[in-house]
Amino acid sequence: MNPNNQTYDINHRDKLNYAMGGTIPVKTKQKVLKYWLLGIPRKKIAEKAEIGDGTVTSIVQEAKENIPDVDLLHEIASKITRNNWDINIFSSAIRHRRILYKKGITDDQIDSLIDNVDEHCFKKK
Repeated sequence: MNPNNQTYDINHRDKLNYAMGGTIPVKTKQKVLKYWLLGIPRKKIAEKAEIGDGTVTSIVQEAKENIPDVDLLHEIASKITRNNWDINIFSSAIRHRRILYKKGITDDQIDSLIDNVDEHCFKKK
């Protein structure tokens, strides 16, 4: 049996099971939550996942009940998406901030450091 056909058969079987009143496949839930966390509207998520809008709502509601701060994660992801920010730059900034905090540096000191680096390294004299 071709591995691609096997994957298709499993996905097709899961979708048939769900269509007949079975549980929502885990892969579908994961896909929905990924899209939701990326800030994609529910209607588009439903289209991409090939499920109904109400099912998207149910999956998101279940996540809200079981995952702490999932609403906060959604809001952050939505803001990043709306502003066309690069997620890699955002995550890098968080990593750098954690390093500085571990060294006991405050936000004011970070701002001062940036100002000093800018003044001494980037401004032409």
